[in-house]
Amino acid sequence: MTADQRIRNQIKDKIEQLPSEKLADVLDFLASIDDPEKHIRGILSFAGSWQDLDQEVVNDLTIDLHKNRMVSNREIEVE
Repeated sequence: MTADQRIRNQIKDKIEQLPSEKLADVLDFLASIDDPEKHIRGILSFAGSWQDLDQEVVNDLTIDLHKNRMVSNREIEVE
């Protein structure tokens, strides 16, 4: 058995063990791998989202982010 066949068999076994409600997610994932343009279109759907924001807000979210985090007393939880 080749490494490729072994991987395919492992994938099939994992899919057979999945609950029915997860199968659509797997199919969507496989489609996104098969069609990289779909992934790019998904990312580009956010293009222009910030165009109506005030420049001060954009700077606060980008340029000043590090400074704001240093000033903040809020503890950041990492899981």
